[in-house]
Amino acid sequence: MLRSRIGKIVRLAALCIALLGTFGRIFLSLRGEMGPSVLLYFTVQSNLMVCLFLGMEVSGRRVSRRPAVQGGVLMYIIITGLVYNILLASTWSPRGLNLLITTINHTITPLLFLLDWLLSQDFGSYKGVHLLYWLIYPVLYALFGSIEGAVTGEFRYFFMDFINQSPAQYALMMLLVTAVFLFIGLIILKFNHLNLDRKEAEYGKAD
Repeated sequence: MLRSRIGKIVRLAALCIALLGTFGRIFLSLRGEMGPSVLLYFTVQSNLMVCLFLGMEVSGRRVSRRPAVQGGVLMYIIITGLVYNILLASTWSPRGLNLLITTINHTITPLLFLLDWLLSQDFGSYKGVHLLYWLIYPVLYALFGSIEGAVTGEFRYFFMDFINQSPAQYALMMLLVTAVFLFIGLIILKFNHLNLDRKEAEYGKAD
C-alpha cells in the first residue's frame, strides 16, 4: 500500500513537472526565433512522450502493461538527459526562465520518470526483442535529422552533421550514438530482470 501511494504521488508530480517543462519549452520557442520547429527536436519529442505516457497512466489507461512502450519512453528520456548534460550543456548558457525550463527538460523530468519506472515496472516482463522496437524511433530520427540538415544547411545536433565531417567521422558518431542507445537499453532490460533472476536463484537453492 505504501509503495502504491508513493508511486501515485511520484507519478502525479512527474506528470505535472513534465507538462510544465514541455509546454514551457514550446511556449518560449514560439515567442522566440525557433518557432514551431522546436517540435522537431528529440528533446521536445521525448518529453512529449513522457507527458503522454504519464497522462494516460494517471487517467487509468494502463499503457505500462505494454513493456515495449514504457521501456522505450524511458530509454528516450534518459538519453535526452545524458546527451544534454554530457555533450551539449557546455555549448550554451541559458538564464532565468529558460534555464529553469532547460533543467526540467533535461534533468528533472528524466530523473522523475526513472523513479516512476522503478516504482511501477513489471519485473521480468521485458524481452530482448523489445530493444529492437525501442531502436526504431532513434534510427528514424537520425535519418530525418541528417536529411533535414542537408536540405536546410542547419543540423539540430552536431553529430548528425555529415557535411562538415568526413564520412568516417559521421559514421563513427552515428555508431557511438547507437552504442549509447544499445547500452541504456541493455541496462533497462537487465534491471527489469534483476528481481526475476533473484527469485529464480532462491528457488534453485531451495531445490
